[in-house]
Amino acid sequence: MARSRQVSRAPEPVSWRRLTAMEAGVQPEEDGWMLCLACGVWKRSLTHHVRAIHGQSAAEYREQFDLAPRTKLIAADLAAARAQRGRENYPLVADKFENRSRRVRRLALRRSITTRRQAAGRAGTRAQMQKVMSQRAEDTRLKAQSRLDDRAQQAGYRDLADLLARNENRRMREIGELLAISDRYAGELHRRQFPRVSRRQATRDRDTDAAGYSRRSQRIRDKHRAQWDAVAQQAGFPGMVAALAATAAHGATRQAQTLGVSKSMIYYMMRELNLSKQDHSDQPG
Repeated sequence: MARSRQVSRAPEPVSWRRLTAMEAGVQPEEDGWMLCLACGVWKRSLTHHVRAIHGQSAAEYREQFDLAPRTKLIAADLAAARAQRGRENYPLVADKFENRSRRVRRLALRRSITTRRQAAGRAGTRAQMQKVMSQRAEDTRLKAQSRLDDRAQQAGYRDLADLLARNENRRMREIGELLAISDRYAGELHRRQFPRVSRRQATRDRDTDAAGYSRRSQRIRDKHRAQWDAVAQQAGFPGMVAALAATAAHGATRQAQTLGVSKSMIYYMMRELNLSKQDHSDQPG
């Protein structure tokens, strides 16, 4: 069945700063699109989205963002279209409800409302149980953190963070021996203390001149740049930045042939070195 109306394109995702500044208790809707208050994307229906992406039920989503229990999480026109499709697919059921007397219809409506309220109550109970479990997990984590801080102090450090920072380059087995834990758990603590920076986050930090790389990541970047400079020197250039700038007008394919690397490597090095073709397109080859 063809759609009764043309659906506009989804609006642009909302930034986290705008999400935090929005009024509490309001579910934004724009031209048939519902805004997910958890991640800022626009969806025609949020019910499946919050369950699949955020692991929440509709009731938990409403409770998290202080929405009314009966707040709709689906666009009005989409809900109407689904209701119409149900009436067309099940005409006998539709006729049965339409031909009932007013008294019987009120009774059926009251029963359906009661059923929905009971379902919402069960969902609310699950949300409360989830909160209790989350609080218990947080209490357990804090107790474990306190025990590890005590062990770090016994080993001569200020706390666990100080121990991990001063032993960043040591093996996990050695850190585990200091804390009397397994090397696997020591590796998990190390990853929490020094999380890896994704390429997208690294690019954003570099563009804002606030790179958040750890010392180990910075050493790896310096090592890569030294290797790239060595490749450029073999091709007759003083360094990779000068090589990319001098051959920018040739195109990525010619650049790759000149430097003896792949085309994708050319793009990667230009991103890492914060270069672009527009910056050097006026330079002669």
